[in-house]
Amino acid sequence: MLLSLLAVFITTASVVILQRAENAKTKNEFEEYKLEAGANVAEANARAAEANQKAQEASLELAKLTEAMSPRFVDPRISIANIEKHAAVLGKITIVSCPDFEPFRLAGQINAMLRHAHWDSTIVPYDDEVLFDGVVVKSLPPPAYGPQAVTANVAWMPVWDAVNGLVEQLSLSKIDATRGTASPAEEKLYSAANELRILIGRKPLNSNSQAMTEEYKSGVLSKGVCVPPPR
Repeated sequence: MLLSLLAVFITTASVVILQRAENAKTKNEFEEYKLEAGANVAEANARAAEANQKAQEASLELAKLTEAMSPRFVDPRISIANIEKHAAVLGKITIVSCPDFEPFRLAGQINAMLRHAHWDSTIVPYDDEVLFDGVVVKSLPPPAYGPQAVTANVAWMPVWDAVNGLVEQLSLSKIDATRGTASPAEEKLYSAANELRILIGRKPLNSNSQAMTEEYKSGVLSKGVCVPPPR
């Protein structure tokens, strides 16, 4: 009888000890699992953050490329009062456009805006001028300095104000435009001191964009100047 009770006790104690050992092992394994799972979650979050960052960069690059490839246009909702006030001081306005579709289309829109503002503008056929990217509004250079140039300067300043006004007007439509003066070789194209020439080249592209740089290399996009076709 005593031996039986002792056997039962030993068996029970063994079971309890084994259960406690198993529970401890299970608890340790569970803690290890939580640590491993936490590390995996952290790694997954880091990879997700990296993927999200790359997706944002790709989206920004695509937006830049889309913006660069989209055609320029004159926003008809913008008031033309800023340029209309200069009409009285100006003479003939000559618009020269690169024959590509996009700059030629923009030339028509600029011409329509100027005509509406009572500027005497005309688009002339593209001949042999080298047109750099963007829009350049050119007048004759300021008269030479000296006592004899005072009267001429007084007449020239309103023309230069009109140049600045047009550049500002185009910038309201997000059109990249700059002001300039005719070179000595170009001066013969002007028949009066109050005339302007508007040179419209291709849309400038952001060459800092990696995608655009690759497009340039592959020849899909053009960059630089619009040159006369071979004769």
